[in-house]
Formats: sequence, C-alpha cells, structure tokens
Amino acid sequence: MIITMYGAGITDAANSDDTPLTELIALREQALGVIESQGDIRSALKLLDAKIATLQASSAHG
Repeated sequence: MIITMYGAGITDAANSDDTPLTELIALREQALGVIESQGDIRSALKLLDAKIATLQASSAHG
C-alpha cells in the first residue's frame, strides 16, 4: 500500500491498531526516501524568507 507522505497519513497508520507491522515499516521506508530526496527544506525556506524580506525592505525604500 502506498500512502501519500502527509503527516495525517503517517499519524493515522501509526494510531491504528489495524495497521500491520509490515505496512508500518513500508510507510517508514517511503517517508525516509521522501526526506532524503528533498534535502533540507527547512533551511531552504529560511533562505527564501530572508531573501523575500530583503527584497521587500528594499522595494519599500525605493
């Protein structure tokens, strides 16, 4: 079974007594793959936020 990597899907699977161990392990592997392929999104967003703030500040003064 493939579940879209949203926190709700992972939480639902983890909180369900009906989710088989094999499915939980497969879900964990899928989630790890997504994390590894995406890189450090948090740091990238911080970089974007800083750039946006800089551009907004300069456009407000110009």
